Amino acid sequence: MRHFLFVLLLTLAALSLSGDNIEFSLTLDGVQRWRGLLLYTSPTVSVGTSCRLSPSEIPDVLAGLNTAGFSIGHLGDAGLAAEVRNPGHDSLSRLSERTLFRADLRSLSLSRIGLALMPWNSRAGVVWERREDIDAGVLWAVPVSTESWIFEILGEAGLLREVISDDVWYPDYPWRPDGPFGLVSGRLKHVIHEGSIGLTLMMSGGVNLRPGWLAAISLGHSSGPWRVRSRTVSSSPFFRNADGDRIDVPIGSAFDCRYRPARGFQFTIDYEAGAEILYPESRFYTDEGSVALGWRFGEAQVSLESDWNRIFSRQSEIDIPACRRIKGRIIWDRNFLHLGLLGTLEPQESWAIKLENAFPAQGSWLMETFVEFHKEHGPLLLDIRIKGRWDIGRNRFILSIFIGDLMRDWNDGPASAGDFEAEIRWVRRIH
Repeated sequence: MRHFLFVLLLTLAALSLSGDNIEFSLTLDGVQRWRGLLLYTSPTVSVGTSCRLSPSEIPDVLAGLNTAGFSIGHLGDAGLAAEVRNPGHDSLSRLSERTLFRADLRSLSLSRIGLALMPWNSRAGVVWERREDIDAGVLWAVPVSTESWIFEILGEAGLLREVISDDVWYPDYPWRPDGPFGLVSGRLKHVIHEGSIGLTLMMSGGVNLRPGWLAAISLGHSSGPWRVRSRTVSSSPFFRNADGDRIDVPIGSAFDCRYRPARGFQFTIDYEAGAEILYPESRFYTDEGSVALGWRFGEAQVSLESDWNRIFSRQSEIDIPACRRIKGRIIWDRNFLHLGLLGTLEPQESWAIKLENAFPAQGSWLMETFVEFHKEHGPLLLDIRIKGRWDIGRNRFILSIFIGDLMRDWNDGPASAGDFEAEIRWVRRIH
């Protein structure tokens, strides 16, 4: 598959003469791995290839292609296709998305490789892909699409390649056999003025798996500075998602509410609750949420956010702090000028303070930097990033350097890939 994608890229490279943008980038990480990217984009077609060279590993090469009705490469999904993979109550954004597949042209991951044919403006589709534990074929169609009603159906047939099992007393994942697997789903969506309501039904099963079902109701409303969303899910104990895995919370509900005007008082409220599956079939009832309060003074913004565990459910035998995280930020923006001070505190675990800024250095230059001090069960650590952008005519050059976990992982250079990254990019606008 990788060689086919690379040949496909070379075949389509000539199209860049009439394209919009062509991009080259080169990246070096902390374990001396080099990564290169060639990306061409236009309104009709986008194609890219990535490669990674390591001193002790075989080179990795991956390419991808996106057009209006066809994609191939490392696939990502949206809408009902994403909902069947993650049908839990926390999938609040899926109702507003169209069902489609797109290749991530910057990815080097082999966790999802496939191709998708999506004719009639993605009103129907045929997909084959190899995911981490399953070879799957997907079919979907949108038989009804009006201004008020949208009805979608999606089916997947796949082969679970590996058995998931664990001999320890408390396994990390529920046991799962290999073999053929299938899932059928349908979603009916009704658009009402500035909002929408959707009902999703799913059924799963396989040769070595018991049948299961799931039902979900989703709501969404957006008007001016307001946005409100909610989702409630109920499923049988044996239901499995499109990857063949049981969902952790078979019964749950979540909602979020945003009020963010251009000036004045702002707030955000998030809450979710559900019943988690524990081994072997017991359930643990839990909930969590967050609240953010702030004020926007035109160019300046101040906010304070807190994340909480067990707001209403009290589980004294679980040694988890009730307050999960506290965040504060002060931000000032004016055109390309930016200054921000951010702080994070996780009780009994870690804290961080981050100072970030962006400013035009000279004419077409733009500089962005941040410095972050953080502590996580050890010494005080320091992260630094410097990023510069330079526009010359139709060319844009970007240089970025990141150095992480100073004062711990830098005795004889970076200790891991994430401790250092240097990247240079060149973007050429053809038209």
